[in-house]
Amino acid sequence: PGDTITQYTTLPAHKGGAFAVLFTPNGKWMASGGLDATVKIWNATTNKLTKTLSGHTAEVTALACSADGKYLASAGYDNCIIIWETATWKKVKLIERYSWSIALAFNQKGQLAVGFQNGDLVVIDIPTGKPVLSFDAEYQVNCLLFSIDDKYIITGGPVTVWETGTGKKVKRLKVPGGVNGLAVAPGTTHLVSVHSRGTAYVSDLLTGDTIYTYTSIRKSSVPAPTGFEEYAVKIPIVASSFSPNGKLLALGCYDNTILVLDHEGRSIRYTLAGHNSLVTALCFAPGSKKLAGCTADGKILIWVIR
Repeated sequence: PGDTITQYTTLPAHKGGAFAVLFTPNGKWMASGGLDATVKIWNATTNKLTKTLSGHTAEVTALACSADGKYLASAGYDNCIIIWETATWKKVKLIERYSWSIALAFNQKGQLAVGFQNGDLVVIDIPTGKPVLSFDAEYQVNCLLFSIDDKYIITGGPVTVWETGTGKKVKRLKVPGGVNGLAVAPGTTHLVSVHSRGTAYVSDLLTGDTIYTYTSIRKSSVPAPTGFEEYAVKIPIVASSFSPNGKLLALGCYDNTILVLDHEGRSIRYTLAGHNSLVTALCFAPGSKKLAGCTADGKILIWVIR
């Protein structure tokens, strides 16, 4: 279902795979990270590679940019978080930990939340590199974000809401575990969590209630005594991103497709297909209809959603 849009451009980016992509808040730069242990900076207007940032010694698993655009954070399987200054793209801080991270998020104060494989969650003051908050999130933190007002940190594995000031658990949403990604619709309390079980759950952060769900399904078949019988298979969803106006929701599915949903109408508007590999992360550009996705075979794919 939905119209198919042709890719605007394809950028060879990382050897072995790309696993994180984002746009800076001013929309000037796009950053990507991958298996080759590098962070690459792209001119978001020309799509030209501007800089390759080296410093990690293992796969780069997550990226985050501060709200003022001054700092880019990268995390890797080398148990390190690197802070880069965007004015010069120089490394300004190296934070070494005892576990690897696949989840990063800045709050409006410029503090960096880091979720770790061992279940720890730490909020770090960038000037000092010291934790201002540290607590046990109870499960491996696959993804995280701050609420718009910074009062809460939302994490997945299980989707859990925590007080930013104390680390106290506020609520656990009644959605399945196995969460691959989280996103909040701008200007709302609508949170999407996407799952390896094949369903995207859109929930209200304030109440914890599920507003609606979307399940990605394909038809398959198995041998039967009378021939082949069709059955439905849920397709894992691995990435999500809301458009800047909150009206579109992009979902990256395990069958190498991206579905762009009308968030208000709760229906598929576009199907982005024809990729040779799994789309591992998605990000809309600020103030525009440009959508970027990175793939397990190391490419950056860009579309313009008109």
